Amino acid sequence: MQRVAEVFKSMMSLGKSSSCSSCWDWLPHIHFPFVGYCTLWGTTTFEDYYCSSYKLVSVERERFYWCATCKVRLNREEAVSHWIMKHRVFRGAYVDPDIREELYEG
Repeated sequence: MQRVAEVFKSMMSLGKSSSCSSCWDWLPHIHFPFVGYCTLWGTTTFEDYYCSSYKLVSVERERFYWCATCKVRLNREEAVSHWIMKHRVFRGAYVDPDIREELYEG
């Protein structure tokens, strides 16, 4: 797992389009939406990072979603209406109680 994280970090860089914040595999943190968890690479990233495995977020399937704007869980119908209102809709949220310590360490 450590090797995967090293490879991913070497691929990451800053970008404006196709960034983690609009990728299907990225889950924003429930309290700090600028940081999240990449389910593909198994590591924490910032919203403006990107990689070659980018997949656009969509609300096409019947499932539960997460609105980072409102901080609520949504069904598909609600997700579509939030999407239309330009809210930040994701397939879920990342909950890590220790993330604050990682963000603000020395």
